[in-house]
Amino acid sequence: KVTKGGNIQMISNSRKLSQSIGVDMEHAISDARAELQSLEEELKNWNLQCNKLEHQHTEQKKNWNMCKRELQKNEKEMDDAQKEIDDIKAEESTAVDMDADTSTEEQEVAEAQEMLDTIKENQIKLKEQIEENKPTIQDLKDRVSEVSERNKKVLADLEKAQNDLSQYFNEMEMAKQKVEKKRQKLEQYEKIISEHSETVSEAEQEVKEYLFLAKKVHYNYNALEERRVQREENEGAASDTQFTEYSQEPTSEELDQIDIPNLESIHQPDHYKARVERAEAKIALEKERRRVTRDDLATAYDKYVRAKEILQAKESQIQEIEEKSEAMKGDLKLRKRRWMEFRAAMSVISNLKFDETLNIKGSSGQIKFDHVNGTLDLIVQKDSNIENSQQKDVKALSGGERSFTTISLLLAIGEMLETPFRVMDEFDVFLDPVTRKLIIDTLIAVGEGMPHRQFIFITPQDVSNVESSPTLKILKMKPPERRQVAGGHTQQTLEFSQQ
Repeated sequence: KVTKGGNIQMISNSRKLSQSIGVDMEHAISDARAELQSLEEELKNWNLQCNKLEHQHTEQKKNWNMCKRELQKNEKEMDDAQKEIDDIKAEESTAVDMDADTSTEEQEVAEAQEMLDTIKENQIKLKEQIEENKPTIQDLKDRVSEVSERNKKVLADLEKAQNDLSQYFNEMEMAKQKVEKKRQKLEQYEKIISEHSETVSEAEQEVKEYLFLAKKVHYNYNALEERRVQREENEGAASDTQFTEYSQEPTSEELDQIDIPNLESIHQPDHYKARVERAEAKIALEKERRRVTRDDLATAYDKYVRAKEILQAKESQIQEIEEKSEAMKGDLKLRKRRWMEFRAAMSVISNLKFDETLNIKGSSGQIKFDHVNGTLDLIVQKDSNIENSQQKDVKALSGGERSFTTISLLLAIGEMLETPFRVMDEFDVFLDPVTRKLIIDTLIAVGEGMPHRQFIFITPQDVSNVESSPTLKILKMKPPERRQVAGGHTQQTLEFSQQ
């Protein structure tokens, strides 16, 4: 959140980030669950500590109030004693000329003066005690505020996880309800089908009977037509022989070969008769005009069949292409949504890694990504406990701070990259010795934590305090030999020596 001074309040987390790219997802899920459990345990511990601090704060506040009441009481007693002293002095001044014995009054005055001194000493002690308790109370307030901020952050993470889990359960519940509705509809349809199955069976039986009669009539019609044609072509006994053959009952195989047209498309006989007459007239005119033979008709029919098959194949291809196009559009939308989610997650992880690296030096930071314009801005807080130390312009930092911030940014962004090689040249420029050692140790730890990648660090400074290991090799260049020879300068080849 933004404070009154216009700065962004930063709360750094010292917990190290876990690697999320190039790892086993099941292992990552188990790690996430373990981390969630550890967060819950940490939240419980912080709550206990917060309750303890609040209890201490309450006790200190009670002590402070009690001391304050005691101080007020002492001040009141001091006022009363001073008033009594003034009264006694007034009486003493009026009784100067009297010879009465005033030893008793003088003793009372002495006792009152002694009591007044005692009360003043107690008042001074109480004030000193209050001043001593003020830093403790302020420290407790600061610790309670820090713990409260950390608890808010942990609670926000837990609330987000709970919201995601609730959304998942809601989606599962909606899916179950949809499945239940579909199941109920299916049961209704099955009930309706079972109720009408007997009626359908009877109707199917009647359809089969009528279909058998229709096929038989169609067979007889074709037989009579063939018989008429043969009678015209043949004369005498052959025609009678064919008549006896067609007078026989049709077999089941012959009836199965007969195709029955769709009943819904059948009209009245006069309609088909008129269509046949018109078609025959058109065919006769076209034959006479073109003098088409039977062979030409067969060729045209073959062309028609092939063209129809090609058309059906093209229509099938177009339908398949449209289905694939719709599927690819849906996949593209899904990929875009997942890419935006992945980009947002990468931004968050890079931001946390950047802040984690800056915490090594006691600083905090934030990366502001602008995915629309393709830019990013850095906010660096030199001291994580001082909000006024924020710098939104990196140019305002010193050379060492700028180098340290650059390395932190490279480590944060490099965490999201899958490149097998990483090279840094002169990464420790302008760094002080303490910060340089911290950075070198951090880079070595990052490199050893990713054995599947190779890191190359180039520096002109001394690395004698870095020890080599099986995974860390130090290659040191020998200084060039500078010597004057006849004919001008010569350049010597540098050799590497391994430590």
